[in-house]
Amino acid sequence: MNDHIMGNRKWIRSSGKRNAWGHNKVPPQGYSCVAQSMVEIINPPNFDQNKSLEEEREADYQTITGFKTIRFLSHSEDGDEDLVQFIKDNFPCSRILINYSSNITRQSNSAWWKKKEQNTSVEILRSINARLGRVGNMFGSQAYVLDSATW
Repeated sequence: MNDHIMGNRKWIRSSGKRNAWGHNKVPPQGYSCVAQSMVEIINPPNFDQNKSLEEEREADYQTITGFKTIRFLSHSEDGDEDLVQFIKDNFPCSRILINYSSNITRQSNSAWWKKKEQNTSVEILRSINARLGRVGNMFGSQAYVLDSATW
């Protein structure tokens, strides 16, 4: 059954349980449209009630609906490619905004980084910024990398 329209792509694993907490295998992109629509349903755009939904969507093509997540990456870079591929496969219509600051001096003096030794903070921040840039490159045109220091 896995050799139909899915080709040889991996299915998202099931729990194997046949109870209220279990689920069957989910095909790749099986929940992408639902998840992306859910974000818009939680915070719907301000529609003109005199227009149809289709007319309103055409007029409002510039609005981006989404959410913010932090600490998205794991401690190790080993899983970055798999993580990016998972998002690309399962959320193909999403756009990713990667925000970093090239003003490492200012950032290293923030309340979070001030607790750490200054040279270590700067070194870690440079490493994190470089990694975020590499992840942005992995996403290609699906991502926009924003330097908040120049924004």
